[in-house]
Amino acid sequence: MRAVRFHSFGGPETLQLDTVPVQEPAADEVLVKIHASGVNHLDIWLRIGARPGIEPPHTPGSEVAGEIVQA
Repeated sequence: MRAVRFHSFGGPETLQLDTVPVQEPAADEVLVKIHASGVNHLDIWLRIGARPGIEPPHTPGSEVAGEIVQA
């Protein structure tokens, strides 16, 4: 699948389109085919390294809409 990720902290220039493997969902998870995603302040804070606990490479995104394709 394709995912926009950052591999280092910084500005928007750190974002890149990557091809990443589709992960199998765990027993208490679902796989969602995303149709739309929002960008908000949390995504910017993560990208610039202002929030602890996140290490690159990281796929930002916390507000998505789509369809469940595997449960």
